[in-house]
Amino acid sequence: MMKRLAIPGRLKNAARAVAERHWAIVVLVGFAAALRYKLLLGVMPATGDHMIHLYKGWLMAEHIVPSGRITGWTHLSHVGYPAGVYYPIIGDLYLTVFRYLTFGLLSWEYTYSLAFFVILIFIPVAVYILARKVAGPTGSLAAGLFSLGDVGGWPQGGHISTVYWAVWPFILALSLAFVALRVFEPALARPLRTRPQALVGFSLMLGLCAIAHPMNVTFLAVAMPLFVVTFIALRRGEVRVRDVLARATIAAAAALALSAFWIVPWITTGRDWTLSWPAVGFGGRWASLPVMLEDLVENDLFHWFWEVPWVLGGVGIVIGLLSRRLWPMYLAVLLVILFVGTGLADNLGDSIIARKIQIERMAAFLKTLWFVLAGLTVDRVAALVLWGLPRLASRWWSETWEARLRAVRPVVGIILALVLVSVGWRNHFSQARLIGELGGETWKDIVEAEHWLGRQPRGPLDRVLYQPGKMCVSGSLSAPECNEVYHRHLFASGPLRTGLPKLRFGYEATAIFRNVSLAHMWPADSGIIKLFLTKPLALENLHVRWIVSLTEWPGRSDLTLVRRFGEVRIYSVKWGEEPPVRVVGGGRAKLVRWSDEEVAVDVEGAAPGSRLRFPIAYFYPWRAYHDGEEIPISRAGILPWVRQILITTPARDGRTVLRYERPVRERAANWVSFVAFLCCIAFLPVRRFVLRRRKRA
Repeated sequence: MMKRLAIPGRLKNAARAVAERHWAIVVLVGFAAALRYKLLLGVMPATGDHMIHLYKGWLMAEHIVPSGRITGWTHLSHVGYPAGVYYPIIGDLYLTVFRYLTFGLLSWEYTYSLAFFVILIFIPVAVYILARKVAGPTGSLAAGLFSLGDVGGWPQGGHISTVYWAVWPFILALSLAFVALRVFEPALARPLRTRPQALVGFSLMLGLCAIAHPMNVTFLAVAMPLFVVTFIALRRGEVRVRDVLARATIAAAAALALSAFWIVPWITTGRDWTLSWPAVGFGGRWASLPVMLEDLVENDLFHWFWEVPWVLGGVGIVIGLLSRRLWPMYLAVLLVILFVGTGLADNLGDSIIARKIQIERMAAFLKTLWFVLAGLTVDRVAALVLWGLPRLASRWWSETWEARLRAVRPVVGIILALVLVSVGWRNHFSQARLIGELGGETWKDIVEAEHWLGRQPRGPLDRVLYQPGKMCVSGSLSAPECNEVYHRHLFASGPLRTGLPKLRFGYEATAIFRNVSLAHMWPADSGIIKLFLTKPLALENLHVRWIVSLTEWPGRSDLTLVRRFGEVRIYSVKWGEEPPVRVVGGGRAKLVRWSDEEVAVDVEGAAPGSRLRFPIAYFYPWRAYHDGEEIPISRAGILPWVRQILITTPARDGRTVLRYERPVRERAANWVSFVAFLCCIAFLPVRRFVLRRRKRA
C-alpha cells in the first residue's frame, strides 16, 4: 500500500519542482491565450495570406498526401505545387498534421483557427525556452512578454507580419530555430556511445528547421558553427575538441540528409523556378557602417520596436560580451555578427540567391535575440533586488530568509509582468491582439458562390479567376476609388468548396507578368486586372472557365453573367468550355489523359510548324514525349509581349505525353531523406533492444 502511495507522492514532488522552476511559462501562456482567445471560438483571421495558408493546408491534407507525395505538381494551383523548392512546406505539413489530429471533425476554418492559436502560443514559449539559458523565470517571462508586445512590420516578425500579413510559416521557422539552439548544447556535451538520444533528437530538430524557411538555413549556418567555437573555447578543460567536432559534424550531416529532398532542388535551381520573385531588401547599399547602423535602427530593425526592451537589450549585449558564461557571451556575439552581416549581405542585391534567402527577414532573428538579452538584463536587476541588496544590508541573513525570498520571486515576477503589460498596452499589446475576422454579408455571398461553383459540371481543367475588389480599369491607380475594397487573397480558399483550380493575384501573377510596366510594381493586382479586362487572349491562353468578381466586368461576347450572390458576380468564359490543350497552326487535339503529373494528347492532321499549347506553367521537371521519343519544350506568353511561361511542344500526328519528371539528383535526394528519417526513427528503439540483450547475456 505504501508503494502505491509513493508514486503519487513522487509525481507531486516532480510537479512542484517543475512549477517552482517554470512558473513563469504558465503566466506567459495564460497571457498569450487571453490575447488570442477568439481563435478558440473559431473566429478565423482573414487578412493577409491566411486564406492562402488555409488553401495550401487543405491542398496538402486532402490532395497531395493522399496521393503519396509531399511535393510535386497539381493543377489546382496555376503554377502547380512547387513546394520544397522555393518555399518550404513546413506550414502546410503542420496544418495537415493538425487536421489529422482532429480527425477531420472540424471545419477547415475552425481547424485553421485552432492551429494558428497554437502557433501564437508557441512563439513566446520558444523565446522563453531560449531565454532560460541566460536568465531565470522572471527574466525569461520578460523576454516572452517583449515578443508578445512586438507589433513589428511586414518583413520583421511581430504581429503585423504574423497576424495581419499572415506570414506565420516564417515566424514558426524562427521559433523552431531557437528551440534547436536550446537543445544543441546537450547534443555536443553528451558522449555519443552512452547518450545518443540528444544527438539524434537534435539532428531531427535541425532537419525540421532546414525545411521550415530559407532564412533558417542562413541563420543556423552562422549560429551553429559559432556555438561550437564558443563551446570549445569556454569548456576546453571539460570536453575533447575532437569529440565535439565529430558530434557537430554528425548532427549537421544527418540534418542535411533529412532535408535533402528540399535542400538539393533549392540550391540547384534558379530563375525558372523562382519566377524572378522580387527580393525586398533593406533598401540601398550603405556607404559606411555608421550609415548602415542608422538605417537598420531607425528605418527597419527597430522601426516598430518598443523602447523598454530596446534599452534593456542593449545593456544585455554588454553584459553578455563581458560575461565568461557560455550562453550570455554566445548570444551577444551572435547578435553582433548577425547585425553587421545583415547589412553587408545587402550587397547581394537582386540576385537569385538573395530572393531565395530573403535576407531582410533576418531582422526578426535579431529582434528575438534582443528580447532574450533584454530578459538577461531584467534577470540581473531582479537578482540584485531580491538577493544582493537584502544580503548586504542585513546581519540576520540566513538560508531561511533566502528560501522565503525564493518563494516571493513568482510574486515579484507577476508584478513585473503586470507593469510591462500596463506600460506597453496602449501602443503594443492592444494592437497585437487585433485580428481580422471572417464574417459579414460579403463573406456569406462568397461562400454561397463557391458552393454553387462546386456543384457545376467539371472539365479536366476549369480554372476560376478571382477578382477580389473594385479596381480601376482606366485612370490613375492611386485614386481612392481604385483601392481594393476587399483583400486580394480573400478568395484564395475557393478550392476548399469547389475543388476547382484557381488563379489568384499577388506573387504568382506578378511573376508571370514581370515584363509589364505597371503603376504598382508588387503586388500588381490592378494592372493585371486591366490586362484581363482588355485582352481576351489572356483568358483563352490560361483556360479560364469562370470569373468570380466583386465588380462588374464590361460587356464582351466571350463573357456571360450566369449568377449573382449579393455583391459577388459569377461570369462564364466561353474559352473554358473547350479542351484545355489545343493545337495552334492547324490540326486537331484530343485529350486522352489528364492527371497531376501526366497529360496525354492525341493529335491528328497537324500542319507543318503547328504547336501544342498547354495551359500549364513551365518548370524544369516537365518533359515531353511523342510516341515514346523525347521532344523539346518551348514556352509561350500568356500574352504575346509578356513573360514566356506556358508550355508548348511541336504538334505531330500521334500521341504526345507531358510528364513531370524529377531529375536524378532530386530523386536521389528524396531517397536520402527517406532513409535518413527511417534511420533516425529506428535508431533509438533498436539500440535499446541491443542493450537489453547485452545485459541479459
